[in-house]
Amino acid sequence: MVYHNPTNAVLSAAEMVMLFDLNVPGWKEVVVSRKAGATVSAATLSVINIPVDSKDSRSVQRWRDRIAEARMSPSC
Repeated sequence: MVYHNPTNAVLSAAEMVMLFDLNVPGWKEVVVSRKAGATVSAATLSVINIPVDSKDSRSVQRWRDRIAEARMSPSC
């Protein structure tokens, strides 16, 4: 599912988080590939796709940082 501004709870729960650029075909970066020790089936796989401007390295890094922070937060 494509999220333009996912909540920390969504980022924390996702099995896969990927950044992609609509304007650059083929540009993508998998930030999270899955939670350690999680068992997943096709029915429960939660994939979050976040559109970014891949030419804006600061914006891409902010997303990486936000995703990492959300996934480390004990409140999510």
